[in-house]
Amino acid sequence: MFFPWNKYEELPTGRRNTLQIFITNCCNLKCDGCFARNAMADNSNISLDEYKKVVEQFITKGGQQINILGGEPLLHPNLKEMLKINKDHYLKTTIYTNGYFLNKYKKEDFQGAKLRISLYCKSGNLKSVDNLPKTDIPFEVCYMVSKTSDLEDLLSTAKELESNYSCDVFFISSIRELDNPKKEFFTDTKITMPVLEYKDLVH
Repeated sequence: MFFPWNKYEELPTGRRNTLQIFITNCCNLKCDGCFARNAMADNSNISLDEYKKVVEQFITKGGQQINILGGEPLLHPNLKEMLKINKDHYLKTTIYTNGYFLNKYKKEDFQGAKLRISLYCKSGNLKSVDNLPKTDIPFEVCYMVSKTSDLEDLLSTAKELESNYSCDVFFISSIRELDNPKKEFFTDTKITMPVLEYKDLVH
């Protein structure tokens, strides 16, 4: 199946109120499905001053939500200060992380912020989360599924993961999987939905 990319254009339906900030290229992993993995060679961070300026600009334009990404955001030396800036400005914040460094933080560090741990899994084998530290910090788990994922197997273990870690689990396809010369959609998965319905779920 091929998606007619040239026939569609993204048109805003209202004021953009969400900003995605990639605060670091540093990461302890190199996941196959990560769209940013090729940008991690320089291990650079944005400075706290740069972050402040971007956030202040965003606020003047009516911004309300900030998504913090990387690299691995928990490796940024000024993450706590960045979160305080967001909190002081009453900005909703979501941090996308692999979760491996949660034990360096306290629950209080993430007040007013949401943590989403991304897992790149081909099956429901829970080895992917075995190295996550035990923590009282609440988080959600996001399975990044691809054309090689066994979705039924993943679904069968999602409840176990939710029970073991007291978290919510949801699924999203790996954007990197769609970035191929043929622009192919997956045709070998049993669980699928129309692209417009999918868009409504993830925006």
